[in-house]
Order: sequence, then C-alpha cells, then structure tokens
Amino acid sequence: MGPQTSYVDLLIIGAGPAGLVAAYWASEYGLDARVIDDKPDRVTKGHADGITCRTMEMFDSFGIAGHVYEEAALDYQIRYWRLNAEGRLDRAQSINSQAAGVSRFQQCLLSQGRIEELLEDRISRKGRLRVERDVETLGLTLHKRDDASAETHPVQVTVRQRGGGMGDENVEIVRAKYVIGADGAHSWTRRQLGLAMRGEQAPHVWGVIDLVAVTDFPDIRQTCVVCSEHGNLHVVPRERGMVRLYVQLDGVSLGAAGLRSEATLETILAAARKALHPFSLECARLDWWSVYQVGQRIADRFSVGGCVFLVGDAIHTHSPKVGQGMNVSMQDSYNLGWKVSGVLKRQLQPHVLETYETERRPVAESLIAVDQETVAFYAARGDHVATRDLQCFRERHYAFLSGVAIQWYDKGSALVYAPSAIELATGIHLGRRMPSYRVINYADARPTELARKLASDGRWAVILFAGDLRKAVQLRRLEETCAALVRSRLLRAPGSGKLVTITASPRDGLPLTGLPPLLYGGENGQDRDYDAVFSDEPDVYGAFTDVYAKCGVDGEKGCLVVCRPDQHVGFIGSLDDVPSLNTFFTGIFRDS
Repeated sequence: MGPQTSYVDLLIIGAGPAGLVAAYWASEYGLDARVIDDKPDRVTKGHADGITCRTMEMFDSFGIAGHVYEEAALDYQIRYWRLNAEGRLDRAQSINSQAAGVSRFQQCLLSQGRIEELLEDRISRKGRLRVERDVETLGLTLHKRDDASAETHPVQVTVRQRGGGMGDENVEIVRAKYVIGADGAHSWTRRQLGLAMRGEQAPHVWGVIDLVAVTDFPDIRQTCVVCSEHGNLHVVPRERGMVRLYVQLDGVSLGAAGLRSEATLETILAAARKALHPFSLECARLDWWSVYQVGQRIADRFSVGGCVFLVGDAIHTHSPKVGQGMNVSMQDSYNLGWKVSGVLKRQLQPHVLETYETERRPVAESLIAVDQETVAFYAARGDHVATRDLQCFRERHYAFLSGVAIQWYDKGSALVYAPSAIELATGIHLGRRMPSYRVINYADARPTELARKLASDGRWAVILFAGDLRKAVQLRRLEETCAALVRSRLLRAPGSGKLVTITASPRDGLPLTGLPPLLYGGENGQDRDYDAVFSDEPDVYGAFTDVYAKCGVDGEKGCLVVCRPDQHVGFIGSLDDVPSLNTFFTGIFRDS
C-alpha cells in the first residue's frame, strides 16, 4: 500500500516565528491549514531576542502584547563605551533607545522560544490548527494549475513522520493550494525551488553568549556598545536577569583558517573579559552560546508559480547586530498571510499576491544595507572609534529599525490607492501603518486606543473622520457617505470590513442615536455596537489627545481612511469620495 494523500488549502513549512505568524492568519481566517516542522521541539534557548515597537504593535493586534511585556526586558537607553584620553574604558555617550512618541510600545527583549510559545498558544485557541513536529520533508513538486477549478492543489509535498520507522505507512503526500516556506536560512523549500541566495560573507566572526553575569561593569543591565583596544562587545539585557554578549572575535586566534568552528566557549569568554578590562566578568549561569560569521544575502525571488512563497531567513540573511532578524521575518508573514488567506477564502483576487514581493523586497534590501553599515560601526577599532557617534548613527537608521516607517506607497502597490487625497490627512502616511491615538468612546466616555479597533481579524477598517457633527451640513455629508457605504463593494462582502467613526464634535453635541444607524448598528444596521463610534474630546479628567490635529485632518471637513488587515493605510479620501473607494476595492475583491 502506497503513501496516503491528503489535501489542504495552505501548508506552512517551518514553525519558527515567521511560520507561526502565517499560521495566526490561517487560524483567524478559519483555513484548512497545516504547520509542519522538522525539529522535535520548539526552540527553548538562544536565537533571536530583539522586539521592535512595530512588532509589539503587531503582537497587540494578536492579543499577546501584554504577555510579552510581563516577561521581557524593556530597552530604554543605549550606552556607548570607548577608551578615554588616558586609555581607560569610559562611558562616552548615552542615548534613548527609542525616539519619543514613535509608538505606544517600547522596544524590548525576550527569547525566541518564548515568542514561539505565546504565538502557538494564541493559535491553538481557535482549536483547528496545531504544529506537527518531527516531520521530515522529502520532496516538492509543482503541478500545472487548472485555473478553471477552485479545487486545484498544484503543490505536492511528500513528508514523513519520524520516529515510526521508514516504511510507506509513515510517508504522506500533501497536496496544497498554497505553500509558505518559513524554514530558515538553510531553507529546504528554497532549495527545492532552485532559488539562489545572492550576497557576500563579511570577514567578521562574532561569538554570542546568554548568561547571568557577575561583574562590576556598571551598565550590565542596559544595552551597550563597548569599543576597546582588545576588541568590541555588544551588551544586551535579557529576561530573568540574563544578559546577552556579542563578542568580536576578529583577530582572536581561531586556528590557521580563522574559522568560526574553531571558537569555543572559553575563547568567547576570554575575548569578552579582555574587551571589558579593567572591569571583571564571571559567569554565574550559562544559558546558551554560539558563533557566527556575518553573511548578508537575499534570495533571487520570494515566490515561484504564484503558489509557493518564502518568508523570513529563507529569503534574507544578515547579522543579528541590528536586532531585526525575528522582527523582519515575522513582518514578512504578517504582510503575506492575510493576502493568501483572503485569496483562499475567495474574498481577494489572486493578483494581490504579487504585492508580497513588491512590498517586502525593498525592506529586505534596506535591511542588508543597514546591516552592512551596522557591522562596520560595531567592528571599528583604533583611531576609527574616536570619530564614531552613536547618536548620529542611530538617528540615521532609526525610522527603519523601529519598523514604523515601512511604507508601500512609493513602490506602487496594488493594495495602496495611488490617487488618494493624502492632503486631507497630513499626519497619516499612505502606505504606512496607521498610528494609534487615544479616543473617547461615544457611548460611555471610556478612553480607548484606536489600534484596538484595528485588531488583526482579517477585516479591512474604514475610519470615518466625521468632522464637527454639530453643523447640519456636516451631518448631512456623513449621512450621504453612509448611504453610499451601504452599497459599497467592501460592505457587500460579508465579514470583510468594519467601520470606525471619530467625530471632531463632543459627545454631548449630538446623541449616539442622532448619528446614521450604520455607524453603530453593525453591517446590517440592526445589532447595536457601542464600541464603534468615538469622539476627539478630552477625557473626563481633562486630558486631551487632539487626534484630528495629530492626524492632520480638518475638523470641519473630516475625511475617510482605509486600513488593510495588516494596519497599513491603503486609501485616503474625502467623505464624498466613496466612488473612488469602490474603484479601489473593485481592483482587489472578487465578485460576490
């Protein structure tokens, strides 16, 4: 008897952070999906740890940000140490780790294994999706897609469950409509597709250690860049009292070829102690250690055949210096997952999948460029160190490193409406993530973060900046807008859209029931929703956010803003311009 054949909408290969974010979208959309991983267990120690504020915003949209914050080490300040005029290691500079006001979340550090656990727990709540571990992938074949059949499963992946012998009874042929390869830098999926990684290997070798340190170095619980005559060191605080040390091994004796395989734990610790001299360093508890040589590469392509996609380290590799590996990898899946899911649910047209590479490749290219400069900065020695200014370096790259300035508009994405009237909301950037500000619930005066209404639930959000509704002419405009929205392409597709309204007038200026019923009655105008209309007014204690001013919206006229399921702004227009909104959605959504 031959291998059994099964059919699935989506197969995700790899259950690291990138694979699990893709799995989150699959569970949220209720897809028939599977997640397989060749390792018997999830990561428990080491690997990635940095979490940017934009990733925290994504976690918040998943409902796990609070759990991360409870355990993570928050990163508020960076210290720069180098030799002073007397040749002694001294603190030369202190800067903020994060620019003021960039996000309501602070960047932080928590182990990759714990992030994976939190994501997996969140996914399991839906009850349909679980990670299948210790599954070996044997072969991948792309069959010609029959465009006339929605049931076509063009990707064939042969797998075997380890631990049960080598017979056919443990081999399975999985036929999938789409496959996402999230299987790391040595991606099996990428190799099966015949895609190459282009780039170079930098001549820098670094050791990395997670430990509980006993030291008289005063900044051991802060992020530090230490540049000494004996080599450089990067100090990163971690959860549970640990610290991560990135130790430069260039120039350290590593055998005749200087290979990273020659490095030992003792080699790394000795180099760290030299870099920190005259401060002492002892290891009270060792958690994990490794050695890496810096390599910066990007894959030829991010997808093949319109049905197999790669995310994360499978398409870009770099050093861990910029703290972006896990973040950018998860953001790849955050960008791709809702698009694949929307296509599989027959909400979105298949061509939207082309936007994955057009939107994410520039991010990968920028990442490599920033990483190259960062590695050179951290590896500088001797006279070069005196000319290095950490503040200038961070300011030059912070917008990218934080993740909040990633923008799709300038690449002409089909999912960002280029004719948008961006002048109507000068504080909102078309193609960037929608900023969150505190608004006041119209029904009960409760302060609420706008982002809470943009949770990653698969729906597009139409944000109506309704303006000052105490004026009859503005209320009539809003009523006309609502009448047009009822007939719009978005609201005709059940479960695809949600409305969020923010007035520039106070709650007492017009009762909730004086507003168009569509705004507080759900999609069908019948079920009351007391959590969909908000006012830009002070809270009951007098604190005023002034959302209209921050978003650059005229309080007299208002405007209409549309956020994609990944919280990026896809459209900006006037309240009267629902026809343009329909044009935008006509190019995205399938016919009902």
